[in-house]
Amino acid sequence: MLHRTINKYAKDIGMGVFMLQMNKRTARLALVLGACVAWAACADDGETVDPDAVLEADVCEHFEQGPFGSATAGVDAASAADITGTHTRWDLTLADTGGGAFGGYATIAVDAAAAYRIYVNADVELAIRDATGAAVAATKKTGSDACPTIGASFVATLGVGTYTLAISAGSATTVQLVYLDPNAEEHE
Repeated sequence: MLHRTINKYAKDIGMGVFMLQMNKRTARLALVLGACVAWAACADDGETVDPDAVLEADVCEHFEQGPFGSATAGVDAASAADITGTHTRWDLTLADTGGGAFGGYATIAVDAAAAYRIYVNADVELAIRDATGAAVAATKKTGSDACPTIGASFVATLGVGTYTLAISAGSATTVQLVYLDPNAEEHE
C-alpha cells in the first residue's frame, strides 16, 4: 500500500520510473530517511543566539581590522569633525576641556531612519543632538561579554539628517568609535 502511494505521488512529480523500480523496503527506507533529514534540519537544539553578542563580535572585528579613519574632535558643535562612515573604526583625538578632562564633538550624517548603535572603546558619556540642537535619547550599556574592546555602547533612534555627538571621556585623550547603520550591508 505504501509503495503504491509513493509511486502515485512520484508520478505526479515525474519520478514514476525511478520509484516503480524501488521495492517496498527501499521505499520505506527512503521515506524514513527523508523524514529524519527534515526533522534534523528543523530541530531546535535549545540554543539561543544573542543578537547583541553577534553585533558586538562584528564591531570587535572593526576595532581590530578596520577600515580605519581618524579625526580631531571639535572643541564645540560648530567645529565638530565629520566622521560619517559606518562600519569604520574612527580614532578621535579629543580636546582638552579643562581640569584634566578631555572631550569633543563629531558629526555623522544619517541616510535612513533606524536604531543606530555607537560603540566606544572607553566608558565615555555621549550626548546626541539633531540638526536643530534637540537632544536625542540614547540607551547606554557599559562593557561587552563578546568584545572586551567595547567600553560603552549607545543605541539611539535616528531619522534622516545630521547629528552631533558630544563625547566626554574623562582623562582619555583619544577614543575609538564604531557606529553601525542597520540599513547598510557591510562589504568586506
